[in-house]
Formats: sequence, structure tokens, C-alpha cells
Amino acid sequence: MISLASTYKFLLVLLLMFAVGGTPTVSSAQKVVVAAIEIPLMIESPDQGVFIEYLKEIDRRSFLDFEISVYPGIRAVSLFEAGAVELLIPYPLESGPPSNTYTTPIHVKKDFAFVKKGRSPPGSVEELKGLRVGFTRHYHYSPVLLNAPGMQKSLNPSDELNMKMLQAGRMDAFIVEEQSGLRAKKMANAPDITYDPSRPVFISNTVIVAQDSDAGRLLADEISLHLDAMRAEGVLDRLMAEP
Repeated sequence: MISLASTYKFLLVLLLMFAVGGTPTVSSAQKVVVAAIEIPLMIESPDQGVFIEYLKEIDRRSFLDFEISVYPGIRAVSLFEAGAVELLIPYPLESGPPSNTYTTPIHVKKDFAFVKKGRSPPGSVEELKGLRVGFTRHYHYSPVLLNAPGMQKSLNPSDELNMKMLQAGRMDAFIVEEQSGLRAKKMANAPDITYDPSRPVFISNTVIVAQDSDAGRLLADEISLHLDAMRAEGVLDRLMAEP
């Protein structure tokens, strides 16, 4: 028996293919131009990164052919807002995406405060008050984090530099996503740095943003169907766990 979800998915694919003047055959994949924000581990090149693997898996399951280019955050958002690309990946939903059209979450982003051993890691925005806090410049942090009252903010170009500054005592805490922070700690050779994995400072849902148009909404719906299936099958967790 064919499920309602399968029928909906098939109809979405048909609509997408006819929208670009094609027919739903293996040779008529729909090219989708993607601006990907460079993030260590998650997006490192058009062919490497956890979120890139997500797109590759969706590509294998669908008629979508992603044409991916990687940019710093501000540049990627500017291209999307100018209509030069069809998708923007990733974007934290709580930061107010530049479109009202987006997919189901691809990741629950947990930002942690990394500190030097001997200091209690902050576990809330309120606990950042009075601290010198480092952020990585091209990441899209929530305004709630960036505008925390009473905090001395330092924006720096890379996770590794922030970790080195933290190790050197030039800041009190560095706010970063967990896996990116652990990688930066290793790359910076900073054994005296720690964090509390049970106390994220901020939690946000990360999505793929599509253009706010009929075609964009169809595209977001199609991608969401594949993401939901991958999540149910454990594929997202498996790809996130791979080195």
C-alpha cells in the first residue's frame, strides 16, 4: 500500500520537474544553486563537511542536483538576499532567517562556553555578564548571545584563534558549537581548556533557507521530506558521528 507521504513526495517531484520544463526522468535532474556558509567540520568545501554529506544524500534520493559554493557567512547571506542562489545552508532559525521559507531542522545547534580549567563554565546567557567572551566572526550567533548585557565581546576570524586566546588568558570564555569547539581545542593544542557538555549556553534549530517564492516553497518541502526520512532512518546521526 502506498503511503500518503510517498504520494505527496511523488507529486512534489513532479511539480518541481514540470516547473523547470522537464520530465521526471533520471537524466532530467533539477539544478539547485546553493550558498554554503563555511564552518569547520560542518562545511569545509563544496565536497567536504557534515552538512555537505547531507546534501549529497538528498541528491542520491531525489531529482535535485545541488551546485554548491562555499562562502564566508556575510557573503553567503548577501548572495541569497540578492536572489543569486536558491538555497542558503546552514542558518539558525532563532536568528531570524532572511526568508520565511525553510526546511525542517538539519541540526540542533548547541553553543557552549569553553573556559580554562579551574573556572566554572557559564551555562546561560545571564552568566556571561562581566566576562570577556570570544565569538567567531563569520558564524551566525543568535542576537541574544551577541547582545548579552554586561559582556565584553570579542569577534575573531577563526575558532582556532579564539581557542589560543582563551588558552593565553586573553578572554574568559569562547562561545562555539560543541563539535567545532572540540576540534578547535585539538587544532590549537589547548589541553587546559574545558566545557560542561550538560550546560549549553544557547540552543537553536539549524535549517536550510529557500527563496520565499512558489518554487522555493516546493523546494523546501521536497528537501524536508528527505530530511525527515533520513532522520527517521538514523542517517543524519550516522553522518554527524562520522570523522
